Amino acid sequence: MKRTKLLASVIVLSMLLSLSGCSGKKKEVITAADEFAKAVIDFDTKDIAGLMADEESAASELASYKYSYERSEDSKAIFDAIFDSMTYEVDRKSIKISKEDEASVDIRFTFVDFEEVYENVYDDGGNVEDYIDALEDDGGANTKELTLSVKFVLKRDDWLVKDKNNKTLYKMFGFIYDVNDYTWCNYTNVSESRFISVLEDELSMEENCDILVFDEPGDIDYYEYDTFVSGIYGPCFFAYVEFTDEEEASDFFEDRIYDVFDDMIDDNDFDGDHNMNFNYREYAGYVTVDGYSYSDEFMYGDLYGGVYCKDNIVVMVMANSDEASYREDVDNVLREIGYPLP
Repeated sequence: MKRTKLLASVIVLSMLLSLSGCSGKKKEVITAADEFAKAVIDFDTKDIAGLMADEESAASELASYKYSYERSEDSKAIFDAIFDSMTYEVDRKSIKISKEDEASVDIRFTFVDFEEVYENVYDDGGNVEDYIDALEDDGGANTKELTLSVKFVLKRDDWLVKDKNNKTLYKMFGFIYDVNDYTWCNYTNVSESRFISVLEDELSMEENCDILVFDEPGDIDYYEYDTFVSGIYGPCFFAYVEFTDEEEASDFFEDRIYDVFDDMIDDNDFDGDHNMNFNYREYAGYVTVDGYSYSDEFMYGDLYGGVYCKDNIVVMVMANSDEASYREDVDNVLREIGYPLP
């Protein structure tokens, strides 16, 4: 009888020790999940990478998201607003721990519904500044949820996120790529005659400079156009190009404008404010600048203005000067044709 009681006591003690160990591990996993979630909503890529089992692979993946997050002033403002709205909750009931020192837990993130806000602002004819304001002022009116089932593995007393092929990171941060595809070319393309009329009226270009109109088909670096209008007013350059179709215009804009300026940013060849946006699927995008270029691949020196692509039309309005009067000329032309200012 005593032997039976002793055996029962041993079994109960073993169960209690097992439960105690499991409870301790659950607390550790919750703590690890909290640390990961906090780093996510702070978009602290260094901290996030340090919490991953494969830190090197995660750091490389996160660098791409960070670049997209910070690629322009508008991008950074947009994502700052989205992440500032973000909260999280660790679902403690979802915790699962295996004998192989692996665990999983669900983390639910709640944040502003950037898609709904974009559609509302775009449909109302707003611009990117309106979008940023709407995100910042949403106050929980439009929200969405994302639940991540995060896996952890115990390594040297630390529970680290186990993320094969960085799938968890992509599920969390992949929206950054989607938002950067949003276009704000919700203006109406100016016509050739209106463009010429604005230049003549706003700048008296008829008196100060010849406006060149090439109404015969031609090409710019093999990109074929039907009509090409150009004008120079002091250090200001103006161009209106009607390409043969949307793909020709988009290819020209992407290859000769967007990618060239993107490389300048990567090489630190531009100092100042800029905004860039391009979506090939919509045949639309623009690059606006206000700063100094150290490369003649785009245009050297002080720059103020923009290059705009929509459908089969590409328009350039640019001052190669920092003088206030020429900057004002650029603003006046852009306002008259209804295009975004720098």
